[in-house]
Amino acid sequence: MQPSFDHAAEVLHSYLQEQPPDISAQVCVIHQGETVLDTAGSSPTSSGITTDTPFITFSVSKAFTAAAIRHLLDKGKIELDAPIARYWPEFGQKGKATATIRHALLHQAGIPSPHLYSQILCWPSWRLEPDTLPVHKLNSPPGHTLHTTWSISVSSWGRWCGG
Repeated sequence: MQPSFDHAAEVLHSYLQEQPPDISAQVCVIHQGETVLDTAGSSPTSSGITTDTPFITFSVSKAFTAAAIRHLLDKGKIELDAPIARYWPEFGQKGKATATIRHALLHQAGIPSPHLYSQILCWPSWRLEPDTLPVHKLNSPPGHTLHTTWSISVSSWGRWCGG
């Protein structure tokens, strides 16, 4: 850790000492390609975590997904209103052929989220997780707003982008 970030690590660890059980946090800052802060900690009565402890991030990935999508749009590599199946042909199965990238970003791709319970088990494997999505049946027509519809995780976008 670089000296200029020592105070940030101290503040995190001090804050965690005041928290109730089962509160943990990780912070990693990479500046100009160099890791300048990489720390983790837990409240006093929690089981300890390390910087290698995996966390499920859910919506935290939206900012990174948006940045990746914007980059791909700027490069002309994707179109928001193009079917997902154009970039990931297997996705077009079971009624999902018309679901677009825009639909997925707006949680309107028509895929129910109850599959997440089985999908979570695949998340540690980059190659398995996206492969589970094509087999799910469409829950509603693409473009309809449902609170329970699937959106795009970073690992799924990685797959679509050739990961």
